[in-house]
Amino acid sequence: MSLIPTPIQKFSSLQSTAYHLVDIAINQESSAPDSALKNYLDAQEIMNKALGLRLLPNDYQQISQSISKMHGILEQITERIIFLSQKLSTSKQSNSPKNFRKSPNQSNQNLKQAQQKKPTAESQKLIDQIENEIIDNTIPVKWDDIVGLEYPKQALKELIILPSLRPDLFQGLRSPPKGLLLFGPPGNGKTMLARATAYEAHCTFFSISASSLTSKWVGEGEKLVRTLFQVARQRQPSVVFIDEIDSILTKRTENENESSRRLKTEFLIQLDGATTDPNERLLVMAATNRPQDLDDAALRRFSKRVFVPLPDKKIRTSLIQRLMKDQSNNLSKQNFSRLAKITEGFSSSDITALCKEAAMEPIRNVDISNISVQDIRKITIKDFENALKIVRPSCSKALITELEKWSSEFGIKLKIILILFKKNKLFFF
Repeated sequence: MSLIPTPIQKFSSLQSTAYHLVDIAINQESSAPDSALKNYLDAQEIMNKALGLRLLPNDYQQISQSISKMHGILEQITERIIFLSQKLSTSKQSNSPKNFRKSPNQSNQNLKQAQQKKPTAESQKLIDQIENEIIDNTIPVKWDDIVGLEYPKQALKELIILPSLRPDLFQGLRSPPKGLLLFGPPGNGKTMLARATAYEAHCTFFSISASSLTSKWVGEGEKLVRTLFQVARQRQPSVVFIDEIDSILTKRTENENESSRRLKTEFLIQLDGATTDPNERLLVMAATNRPQDLDDAALRRFSKRVFVPLPDKKIRTSLIQRLMKDQSNNLSKQNFSRLAKITEGFSSSDITALCKEAAMEPIRNVDISNISVQDIRKITIKDFENALKIVRPSCSKALITELEKWSSEFGIKLKIILILFKKNKLFFF
């Protein structure tokens, strides 16, 4: 009676097979690059299978060093696959007759053959889990839905929207960034900016949090990260938005959990575009309140960093007016100006909470079971004064000062241009 191999035995067997193929491929690179590429691809598939095994914590501890080593080797052979694919592609294009110029490129087919295979039940489960994070873009979020934030909106238009509308102009050194970081105090519309960017650029929008990429199973977090980028490529153009990115890509320490380190490494590899085509239309946007806690390697990947500040007095006035527009009130222009002045230091979400609290005042001392909507009194400045005793700013002055300092050191400084959108055409001034 044969015994069922344990997960560790399965890993060792797959490891031995994969490393043997890598050794063969290394020796074939100069003499038979086609064969080397095939062996690298086979080894890559076997390693992914080995790293995808479900291991209990005790099993993982026994082979943690082997797993870390395999991750490093996998990253190296991925680079060799890309190099050989490009080399073979160039060679075949230069040597092939004109009549065969339109023939399919075999090396590119080999590079994508793993993606073309029918996913296993386990892979399909991960794909379904990621697809649940897609936000329906049929419910539009437009630039006009976001009050203020003119500088961040303008920066996003220049960095993202324009390249999506005129890809012929934004190539080579003008190509758009793959990573963009929105940072600033909480509650000021970073998520709304990301959604508006995806909608205006006609992209699939993935809204990801740290909980979306974690699992109780060892190694499944990395698989979720790979699956996320795989699905995003299949649905391109795509915008992957990761909220609270500092919970995933914090600075590395000696006492860091091994699973957290591997998740971080996999995310950085994917974000760096090590396994992506440079022509793919995939943008990773992230948001954080604490950019100073991010790992240096992560900051390098997010080459564009846009500061989303607290609303100024003008924006606070516009926001309160918009929130009160559909509410019965007797607030004057002077009242709105006064409210904007006394709410200095409030975030957009704080102001929304303040308006909701003020709107509750007229119905607090009435019998709501016997009163009609028309009989409820109008909202007054006194209601806001009472609401201000309850709702206070959520952002400390120390945090604002720290973020402004970080922005001056690491944030982008764009030369703003005036862009007019008219009937899907662009006019520059």
